[in-house]
Amino acid sequence: MWECKTRFMKGTACGVLLLSVVGCELAPPGGVEDGGSILAQPAALSEQVSEAKQAIEQDRCFLESADDSACDWASYVYSPGDFAMTRDTGEAILVIDQFPYLHTGLLRYRNRLKGFFRARPGGHIEPASHTWRVPRVLGEVLTRFASPDFIPAASLGELVTPILTTYRGHVDMFGHGLTVFAALVDRVPHHAIVLLDVDSLFLSTLAPESFCAPGTDPGAQQRLEAVARTTADGLRGVMHEKGVRYINASFGFSMKVIREEWQRVCRSPLPGDDVLRAKLLAYAPIMDALFNTEGVFAVHASDQVQAPEDSPFDLASSAYPNRLRIGVFGALESGVDTRGRGATRLPDFAFPKPGDADLYINHGCDLYSNCNATPLRVAGLSGVGSGTLLYLSTSWAAPVALARFISLRQETSCSAPLSNPLIQQLAQELTPSECPALPEGKCIFQDPLKHKQFEVYRLGYTN
Repeated sequence: MWECKTRFMKGTACGVLLLSVVGCELAPPGGVEDGGSILAQPAALSEQVSEAKQAIEQDRCFLESADDSACDWASYVYSPGDFAMTRDTGEAILVIDQFPYLHTGLLRYRNRLKGFFRARPGGHIEPASHTWRVPRVLGEVLTRFASPDFIPAASLGELVTPILTTYRGHVDMFGHGLTVFAALVDRVPHHAIVLLDVDSLFLSTLAPESFCAPGTDPGAQQRLEAVARTTADGLRGVMHEKGVRYINASFGFSMKVIREEWQRVCRSPLPGDDVLRAKLLAYAPIMDALFNTEGVFAVHASDQVQAPEDSPFDLASSAYPNRLRIGVFGALESGVDTRGRGATRLPDFAFPKPGDADLYINHGCDLYSNCNATPLRVAGLSGVGSGTLLYLSTSWAAPVALARFISLRQETSCSAPLSNPLIQQLAQELTPSECPALPEGKCIFQDPLKHKQFEVYRLGYTN
């Protein structure tokens, strides 16, 4: 399997009109929140939430019937044509993660989804299809709130208990990609999202015969690399077609991944490390597309590097100028200001080790599930409400870091096209050289959750 970068530090886991101009955008009408939930909502939304709650509570069949096949079901076909945003920056985010299908909660966000893709054998990237089959009332509720106008998940919190009580077993509540999506989506309310299933990028799936060649076939490596180049071209094609300017990559490829890939697909004795390392390096064109495409910024969830030759894509590299490697730390009080100044040493519970990440994000909870007042909260995985992630992971830190970068970009430079020089400028601003006690004097330990440095706050949707 790909390496999901969900790691504990000590193991693995997988109604007010605001008229002031903020950055380049007019702050939208909306409510103000306290402690994570919207306080002032338009009356129409409150009425719709009450009506939806009542409809769910009256839908008793799924709760009471031993055979739910007799209950009322509905199907919704995913279509990029459903994309509709009242306010859209035009700079889409490509989230590459585990999306074998579109989870139930994503039906609520179908207007934000600008595309859903999968790589096919041979390396070509193609649109993926999906049909949500859900209880009819649930489908009507989720699509009712799939609005071109931004509706924070927290404002639909009253629907969480009715949905989970009435439709338990019929709502997808787990998934690595779903969690990454939930950590990102409400923090960047004016950005479209494109999804790509990372499992489809395995070279063992795209070119199994070439990947599983034991090393005696001199043409196998060349064929494998050719497929990787096709995939890389396809990725850049998707970026161009959908206006992608940001990438979230909460995954990675290393020797560990290659060994697991071989054992899962090839079902034969492992070849020598020299053969496996060559197969690992065949991913280079794909990584180049992700981290070295003009005007496209990427966050990459960091991992602990054991040996450079086993983790070539996790190393700091001038070959990937548009990437920031993201680490995580857990501090109930980070002690850093809005620029990251104030840290005098490595925080407790930081992962990975210094040098293996370019930026560390405070999660707000420690390894013992103690949390401060601003821990990492995510949109509800059922598409409504919100919740706190209690365990630390670079996978979850990456979308938070991306949301912080986007807010900095929107606040300071959104009138200029995103270019490589601008990406470098923003990356330097994100980790300024104002922390003499830290490596290279850079303020690599940041706490954007504490300081609310995201678009959802800057635009006035919440306070």
